[in-house]
Amino acid sequence: MPFKLKLQAFVTFLSLFLCLQSSKAQTSSSTKDAIALAFENYFQLERENIYVQLDKNLFFTNESIWFKGYVYNKKIGIPFYSTTNVYVQLINESGEVVSNQLLNCISGFFSGKIDLGDKVKSGYYHLQFYTNWMNNFEEDESFVQKIKIKKPQDKTIPLIEKLNTEKINLEFYPEGGNFVKNTINSVGFKITDANGLPIPNCALDIIDSNNQIIKSIVTNSNGNGKFEITPDETTFKAIVTYNDIKNEFSLPKPISNGIALEINSYAFEDKTSVKIRYNNENKAFFKNKTLFFVIQKNEKTTIIDVKLDTDNCSKEFLFSNEALFSGVNSIRLIDAEMNQLAHRLVYKNEINASTIDLNVAFKDDEKIRISGHSNWTEACVSASIIPAETKLTTNENLFTCLQINAYLNEKLNLKRDYFDDYNRAKKYELDLMFLAQKENKYNWITIKNSTPQTKYEFETGVNVKGVITDKPSNLKKYRIQMKSIFSDVLTSTETIENNEFLFKDTNLTDSLMVYCDLIEKVDRSKKEMNYYLTVVNKNKKYNKNFKPIAHVLPTVKDPNSMYDMNMPLFDDESILLKEVEIKSEKNKLKRQNSSGNSSLRGYKVGVDVSPNTDLLLFIGQNGFNVNRGLGAISITGKQRNSINAASFSTPIIFIDGIQVLDFEELSGIRMDEVDEIYISATQIIPSMNNNQGMIKIYRKQPELLPNNSYSKLKMIVGGFERILPFRNADYLSEFTTGFNNFGLIHWFPWVVSDENGNLMLTIANKKHKKVKVIIEGFSLDGKLISEEREVVLE
Repeated sequence: MPFKLKLQAFVTFLSLFLCLQSSKAQTSSSTKDAIALAFENYFQLERENIYVQLDKNLFFTNESIWFKGYVYNKKIGIPFYSTTNVYVQLINESGEVVSNQLLNCISGFFSGKIDLGDKVKSGYYHLQFYTNWMNNFEEDESFVQKIKIKKPQDKTIPLIEKLNTEKINLEFYPEGGNFVKNTINSVGFKITDANGLPIPNCALDIIDSNNQIIKSIVTNSNGNGKFEITPDETTFKAIVTYNDIKNEFSLPKPISNGIALEINSYAFEDKTSVKIRYNNENKAFFKNKTLFFVIQKNEKTTIIDVKLDTDNCSKEFLFSNEALFSGVNSIRLIDAEMNQLAHRLVYKNEINASTIDLNVAFKDDEKIRISGHSNWTEACVSASIIPAETKLTTNENLFTCLQINAYLNEKLNLKRDYFDDYNRAKKYELDLMFLAQKENKYNWITIKNSTPQTKYEFETGVNVKGVITDKPSNLKKYRIQMKSIFSDVLTSTETIENNEFLFKDTNLTDSLMVYCDLIEKVDRSKKEMNYYLTVVNKNKKYNKNFKPIAHVLPTVKDPNSMYDMNMPLFDDESILLKEVEIKSEKNKLKRQNSSGNSSLRGYKVGVDVSPNTDLLLFIGQNGFNVNRGLGAISITGKQRNSINAASFSTPIIFIDGIQVLDFEELSGIRMDEVDEIYISATQIIPSMNNNQGMIKIYRKQPELLPNNSYSKLKMIVGGFERILPFRNADYLSEFTTGFNNFGLIHWFPWVVSDENGNLMLTIANKKHKKVKVIIEGFSLDGKLISEEREVVLE
């Protein structure tokens, strides 16, 4: 062939080769873009995560369940400030809803209580917290916590849980999701009891077809373990030995086609190793294939091209941990046709540690003040104080819930201090826990083929629907006005169709008495009407209601053997008095020009500040340090005064023109009881006490109605649950073994740290030698706080 023809052929071949390479590159790039876009679309909507701290997790029917909730923006890692409506259900073992409430969330925080009583049966229950917005998602984003409720004399359930090994469960988890024939597979496993509790120090033997032991492993403290095996046509079995009793199980049946994945994120400090394996039968199929190694969290992705160009049926590589996102990462191996071939979860710990020191700052015969200094500033937290000898045990905590369990189908039970000394052994242990997840919470097929739609609204208040029963004529001339006997106009609206009207996004609380009038639009004249009201969103259903698995009690000959007499004793003769809530709302400040108020900043409750909050919390958010507890409340400025640099100044406070001499008078006052408040942290007060700062509080006064209007009063049934100040159960004594085992000393739902990380907890001096303090919450910028400390009180 002439040289010229050879050159032309070479140029043609080179052009075709480059074209093919360019086409492959473009295909690779477009596939990566499509993968990234699928995640962006699927996670485009904001997602709420909820964590709820309970005062404890074992309750007697003489007690109430006290709780504080935290709503977290999953995508950006800060409080979910716009969440308002949160629902809670108490669900028994049969899946029946025993009670439900609508809770008002403010700036990512809510609190409340559930009263029990003799009508509640002993048993295992679950609390489920959710929002209507969560119904838009395929995944269950609600928060569920298991608790135990017990009648004091009931002998049907134990106070302290023990392993029930009458049935032993063994589950295998091939890494990557595939158990592939004739290649090396990394397989995790978990051994649990009849109730799914992990069995530690349990022996597992893998037996081949010749009845020979080829692997022997012992579970760690979480019931987990891991081994490598190359399955073939023969049958393998597993023998679990516990307390000298053997249980036999079959290994999963291997598949002929597929990829075995192994990821090691714990051996190196800054790198992760990856092994991709396949068998000889599929060698020709996978050779020269380009796969996409996808690292993903929420809408964020890192995608690495992986070319299977080797002849030994495996591909190994390292990548920098900088490619991982903080927290839980979903790793997927996806091919050019957008099929997921393998998946895995890994964890990267990058959260700055939360720390706090607790010490006794003051003590007398009546009260003890525990001061705290932390590395979190201006945070809102809750605190449960229980006896140091308590037998109450729970690994539920805010950090694990929001940072880890929010991304898993099956919860991990990690103690609060798990990451305090996060060494290689703990990394390996945690990696085994992630391996023992049946499937990824966020399914790739769902992500690839669908995008969540806003079918369910983001609720921001109580919606009250009304129906006019006497059908007055010419309704279009009127607006409907709603009032309370304790307030001016709450809201007004127009009729819709069929004599119906709707008050949307109100702040109405449960059991509030209101009445409605027709108001002529032109001359503002009133016309009475007959009507009825219904709260239409008091009990929004959740389309993924929790379905509990019945707790299996061990077989016992004598029920008394399950019954521990060392439990708290209660004063059965005590009577709890219900509180009356007073509501009011004015449209503009009336007292701004009153004597001494012009130099203070005025707030109209319901206009400038939400009525559904706490007075002391409001004061703490407006220039003052507020430390509160049982029997003592202190309010100081945030700056030391110039007269005595070692101390903080205290403000002068008035309620309805009368000076408050004991700040304890402010305890339990909610902003919905206040009409106006005028406040300044810098106001100079001429006095011998070096006071600085002034607060003037004006409470609401009930409105007198015409006599004929009282017959039109309607009760709002199903509004926001009222927030009541904490009151402990009436224990007969706090000096019994039973109280030390399961009692509650105090519960603080609202504690706010100052700009230096300081806070104060005040309890009654009941002569306890030491206590356990559990503090949880988050700061305004999203720092997660979960601390447990023991404080010596002597």
